[in-house]
Amino acid sequence: MCRNARVIGIDRPGAFAEYVCVPAENVWVNAPDVPPEIASLQDPFGNAVHAVYTFDLAGRSVLVSGCGPIGLMAIPVARVAGARLIIATDPNEQRLALARRMGADVVLNPRRDEVAEQVRA
Repeated sequence: MCRNARVIGIDRPGAFAEYVCVPAENVWVNAPDVPPEIASLQDPFGNAVHAVYTFDLAGRSVLVSGCGPIGLMAIPVARVAGARLIIATDPNEQRLALARRMGADVVLNPRRDEVAEQVRA
């Protein structure tokens, strides 16, 4: 991970800005028949893949902290990358249910569970 990275939408104006300038290599042109519902998943899925493949997860335990769209997508990607145990945390029970469906082995709600203690166990 580059320490000098400037993330579009975080370190400089992003897609909700009136105008945004992005490097050509960051632009993906979809075929006209790709439904917007599918096209809209490409960025969060790409973030999940990038995060998971930053480290070698083969045979390791993984903690996904936060089960929003990117965290939920990271669960099956981590499994494909060889994670042996995937623990997911989120204070939202609906998101935890989705994490189970996506393949998390253990789900923990920090409002009710002792996360650090259970992760160590």
